[in-house]
Amino acid sequence: VKEFFATPEQDACREVSAIVNDEKRNYVIVAQKYHQGSAAFTIGIDISERRQAEAKYRNIFENAVEGIFQTTPSGGYLSANPALARIYGYESPEVLINTVSNIEQQLYVDPNRRSQFIQLLEENPTLVDFESQVYRKDGSLTWICENARAIKDEDGNLLYYEGTVEDISERKQAQEALQKANEVLETRVEERTAALRDANHQLRIEIVERKHIEAALRKSEAELRVLFGAMTDVITVFDAQGRYMKVVSTNSEVLYSPTTELLGKSVYEVFPPKQAELFVTHIRQVLDTKQTLNIEYSLPIVHYQVGSIKDEISSNSDLNGHKLSDFDSKNIGHHTNKYYHNSSDYEKFSEFNGQKLVGQTEKPFHTSHFRGDNSQVWFAASVSPLPNNCVIWVARNITERKRVLDALQEAEEKYRSIFENVAEGIFQITPDGQYLSVNPALARMYGYSSPEEIVTKVTDIKQQLYFNPNSYAEFIAAVEEHGAISDFEARVYRQDGQIIWTSQNARVVRDAQGKLLYYEGTVADITKGKQAEAALRAEQEKSEHLLLNILPHSIAQRLKQEPKAIANRFEEVTILFADIVEFTKLSARISPTELVNLLNQIFSSFDQLAQHHGLEKIKTIGDAYMVVGGLPNPRDDHPEAIANMALDLQQEITRFQRDDGEPFRLRIGINTGPVVAGVIGIQKFIYDLWGDAVNVASRMDSQGEPGRIQVTAATYERLRDKYLFEERGIINVKGKGEMITYWLTGRK
Repeated sequence: VKEFFATPEQDACREVSAIVNDEKRNYVIVAQKYHQGSAAFTIGIDISERRQAEAKYRNIFENAVEGIFQTTPSGGYLSANPALARIYGYESPEVLINTVSNIEQQLYVDPNRRSQFIQLLEENPTLVDFESQVYRKDGSLTWICENARAIKDEDGNLLYYEGTVEDISERKQAQEALQKANEVLETRVEERTAALRDANHQLRIEIVERKHIEAALRKSEAELRVLFGAMTDVITVFDAQGRYMKVVSTNSEVLYSPTTELLGKSVYEVFPPKQAELFVTHIRQVLDTKQTLNIEYSLPIVHYQVGSIKDEISSNSDLNGHKLSDFDSKNIGHHTNKYYHNSSDYEKFSEFNGQKLVGQTEKPFHTSHFRGDNSQVWFAASVSPLPNNCVIWVARNITERKRVLDALQEAEEKYRSIFENVAEGIFQITPDGQYLSVNPALARMYGYSSPEEIVTKVTDIKQQLYFNPNSYAEFIAAVEEHGAISDFEARVYRQDGQIIWTSQNARVVRDAQGKLLYYEGTVADITKGKQAEAALRAEQEKSEHLLLNILPHSIAQRLKQEPKAIANRFEEVTILFADIVEFTKLSARISPTELVNLLNQIFSSFDQLAQHHGLEKIKTIGDAYMVVGGLPNPRDDHPEAIANMALDLQQEITRFQRDDGEPFRLRIGINTGPVVAGVIGIQKFIYDLWGDAVNVASRMDSQGEPGRIQVTAATYERLRDKYLFEERGIINVKGKGEMITYWLTGRK
């Protein structure tokens, strides 16, 4: 209030802070004079919540992940947050706002999207998920999703549009990848369907051929007898009930019972129930359809034995370890029944029921039972109808062939699964640079829809794929020289023209005579790894640049080598403090953004002067600027450098004007003396100064006068021969008492 009455102004406004009930509050004080300036009305307005809300909104606006914007109806930006600038590839929101003046032409790939954007907002209160492709600053394309609304005044007149922007490039890429995967899947289904059709056709051909063979065999009984003598097939004639009607003598293995014992028996007496039922089912099917039936089936392997009852009992594992006298016939039957593969064998053994076994166990006995290891023998059989309601059953032992085929099929399926599903690309190429085969992973890697497409389209790998054709020549030379090569890195073109990095492993394949047949190997896409390496290098460079902006170069190097507190004493340096006069009043009249921008412009010009004079900027505190000469690298002329800096600062500040049109003024203080300089702490490093000389320099600034440079006697003594001074006289310096100070007015 005293300051207000000391000025000729009739009105005044100032923002102040006060502690109310132990809480800091912000107020705007408005005053107006009356009674010819002898009295004044004073009003205080509490703006604490407003300041907190502004800070909260600014924090959200500055740190949001999504882009936030306000645009004029004509297509210019009113405001933008940092996230929006990053999405569009601009260094800052200010650069974006100043650069993009016509969104329709400068931003949208399809200029019509802007008019569609406006039309939709005219028809709807809000716009949601408006997807477009846009240009970034560097000319690259990206996908965005916008949500927006139109802001109108009370009369319904459009003021501007505001909303958010999300970068959806990765989602779009994922959708495109999914579409490509579906296309590849459809292609594979078509290929498998065609292969199945061919297999069925081949199977029909084989069936017809088998029928022709069977018809030819039936033509000549004499030829059949000769053939049967040389055959290893089992040939049997069954009636409709599955009884053995005839067993043709061939050179086959004896599998179940002697041939003479089979005639007249039913398959239920010879085979286990499940296999016997299979025989009868197929016999009836052939008789009903009058068609030959080809089948494959398995039977458990039977062990035949000819010996005595004693031998039989001794071979039974359930009886081992017991005496014959320990069992009666009932108990023995219970333990042995499960070993006989048909009921007739068990009945033979049971004929001894009631007889005393001891001394009677030498009677001859024929038996057969299943092996305990669940072994199976496989047959391929042809069952054909015969007259008199009978069938001829021709069976061949295919156990070994099936084992080999199953192993081969398993190996082929395993290899095919690996070939088709492995993440790495697999290839075979001819010596003249053409693909013999590739797997789906390699086709996808190079941007082709299928292996067939890349094999067809790429006829010269060296020229069509390799970014540097000489790399292909080096690759081939290395493979031929060493026989194999690993981790050969090369850039190649995808079908869409995109360049990717690959790592290749390959070997030479030759025939028995050593002639080169082809090269084969694997390819891995290492583009992301290369990009990560480049990004890491870029980030390291950014970090280094940022560190050098915070700390002097020599201090930064020491801090990287010795991550601990750094402190050095300098016996004589010169310190300068400068603050902007009445800047606090100005800060209450302009927005925070304008305030920060103005300070940035002023202090950036000060930084250039500090760099020009070879001085070390220490820090800024509010509207105060601190710089020092003589450290971290000592120099004898540090007082002169600071003096020149001070005079240049007075000139430089006149380039900036306040909102009332008047130029800014500086209050500058300088002192020379010893200090301790260094870096302490583990977070937010800063190179700072400590010591009485620093405090005195600060007092020279705070107790100086606007537009003047106040120096201590210590500085004056070092500069008086080269610069012009006015003695201010004795002043009382807080914490120091009375001191003689001087005004620096110019150079001699």
